[in-house]
Order: sequence, then C-alpha cells, then structure tokens
Amino acid sequence: MSAPEGTPYTAEVFAELVLNRVAGPQVVAWAEAMLLAGFDSDNLIILVGEVPPYNEFELKELLQRTGRELEVPPISSDKEALEILVTCHIRRHAKGWTSRAQTLAAISRLANEEEFPPDALDFYFLDCAVEDLKSFGNFAPHWPEANPSNIDDIIRGKFDTWLTAHPLEKWRGREWV
Repeated sequence: MSAPEGTPYTAEVFAELVLNRVAGPQVVAWAEAMLLAGFDSDNLIILVGEVPPYNEFELKELLQRTGRELEVPPISSDKEALEILVTCHIRRHAKGWTSRAQTLAAISRLANEEEFPPDALDFYFLDCAVEDLKSFGNFAPHWPEANPSNIDDIIRGKFDTWLTAHPLEKWRGREWV
C-alpha cells in the first residue's frame, strides 16, 4: 500500500499524542489507512467519521481508547516520542515519500523540543550544512567535512545509522503500512 498524502505512521500518531499534539486531519487519515489495512476497532471507526472543526479533547480521548483496543505499545517519555518522530520522518524518506530536504527540515523543526534526543542533533546540523553549501560553495561551518560531492553520502549514512539504532520493533504489526 502506498502512503496517502500526509498519512502518519501509527507510532507517529501516538508519539504526537504523548507530546500533547493532535492534528485532526492526520489522525483521520491515519484511522482511514488503518481500516483499509484491515485493523478493526470501534473507536477507529469513530475517528474516521470525525470532521472539522475537530474537538482536540475528543480526538485525544478517541485516540487513547483506540490505542487500548489496538494494544499499541506504551511510550514512556517525551524523549522516546521525539525519537519515534525522527525515525518516522527518516522511514518516510527511505520509502521515497518525502525528499531529503523535507525530511531534514521536519527533523530540524523538532530540534527545538526540550527533550530532543542529542544523537538526533546531527540532522539539524546536516540541514544547516546543506544550506551552508548553497551559500558558501565548498564551505559548511555546521559540518566541516561536508562538501557538494559528499553531502548526500553523509546524510544517507546518518539516516541508515539512525534507522539501524531505532528500528521501532515494538510497533511492528501495529502499522497500516
């Protein structure tokens, strides 16, 4: 199944819930993708029927009940939630659903979070390095080893390393894709 535009992973939906952020359109798209993938839950069906304007409190409660019905893994901290979000952005890129620039920009936006994982800061600096190279040619103060001929390899290597270290094993069997 290919990713409907903007459809988050299950892990991503519940990571956002832990961070107290629930986006109605993404939650509804996720619920629809889950139903189409064969998941069944009374609250999932209710989520699919939600329409704007979304009631954030109702969505949170529906998501919590859906999580219990689907037996999604618990997320123990904001740091774990942010690690999940970084992994989901990189997975989306690995599947060809987002560009490298979109992926780095999305992760960079997360870098301002209080519990942002220190090992994910490389993605922020790589995002800056890409911009450095656009501005300065062969000079990237945010990643001194980078140059136009190796930046893609550096980013690909960091993405691969991250996915190996953060495989989200406990979410297998709970994703629509």
